[in-house]
Amino acid sequence: MMNLQTAYQNLKNSPMFHFSLHAKELFHSNFLAWLNSDAELKPLFKEVMKGFGVDGEFIESWGNDFEVVREKHNIDLIVKAPDSKRGAKTSNANCQPVDGNWYVMMENKVKSIPNAQQLKDYADKYPNVREKLLLSIVEVPQELNDGWKGVNYTQLVDALKKGIEKIADPYKKAIIFDYIAMIEALISIVASQEVTENSKFNFEPSQELNELRIADLVDKWRASTIANYASNRGLTINSGYTTSSLIETYEEIDNVMFGVQIQGRQYRRVMIDNIHENEIAKKSNGFLCEMRKEFRDNMLKLYPGVFEARAIAGEDKKNFCSYKNKKDAYGRRFWYQYVSISDDTSVKQIVNCIINDVKLIKQLSSK
Repeated sequence: MMNLQTAYQNLKNSPMFHFSLHAKELFHSNFLAWLNSDAELKPLFKEVMKGFGVDGEFIESWGNDFEVVREKHNIDLIVKAPDSKRGAKTSNANCQPVDGNWYVMMENKVKSIPNAQQLKDYADKYPNVREKLLLSIVEVPQELNDGWKGVNYTQLVDALKKGIEKIADPYKKAIIFDYIAMIEALISIVASQEVTENSKFNFEPSQELNELRIADLVDKWRASTIANYASNRGLTINSGYTTSSLIETYEEIDNVMFGVQIQGRQYRRVMIDNIHENEIAKKSNGFLCEMRKEFRDNMLKLYPGVFEARAIAGEDKKNFCSYKNKKDAYGRRFWYQYVSISDDTSVKQIVNCIINDVKLIKQLSSK
């Protein structure tokens, strides 16, 4: 692991890193596809697959005319036999392959870890694929649901280092060396942002992270880490990223969705229902309140020391926040009230709040 300041400086000096900023995840999948598109680099692509734990004999059975397909059915990368050798056709209804010549499917997540449903949906599209790899810049479990296997960028770097000396073209070799240096720096930076239950929940990016434009990468990774921590405590948690990190969990009670959503510093209680605003507080049985100030006061009383006591701008003008132009497949609208998370609040405190609120939601069905 390199020194943190060295890692920052390496990224600042790396042309490869600056090229990658336009599409932080697509860039890396495109890099892997490029390895396969070049005859000299194709053995290096195979070396990467071996580094990810794919069986060597299986890889050699592909020969040299296999294909790497990008963004098919939203899947980052698929290794398959060439069309001329496949023979079997795909289903017209679902566009799903029905033969066994789809070798490897890879989902690449630089910023986060996809939820279990997303991985299941991808696996269902290619039921005959032999290897399903989830590539992440952080450590993920090696064995995942639906046959997925977790692999990481450290394995990618090790494989590239192992095979690069066989590359004769100095320009191609220089590109790969720069890519290796960039990934090693990113790994070091992410590792320096360790998140434990005692870490502060709110994320304050350093000047270096902002200057390098990777604060979003670290923020989303933190959200994934916190979601995994919460999952280990018995919750079903999803994480994502819009304008800031997103952590959420929902329960359906009598055809109404109740949940907790955290975006940035906002801790939100949510109700998703096709209902008039005036009926929300009553139908939520106290989970939401008539007025936002009442909601804030209740949360401060229930969870002392976790949330900010100051008034929230606009809370006296509207009682509920809503994505008024956005409805789910059942025509239900997203309504919520929120409080702001205090600067000193820990990850453990917020997860405890979520656990308690989920218990409250489950009690709604008995009221």
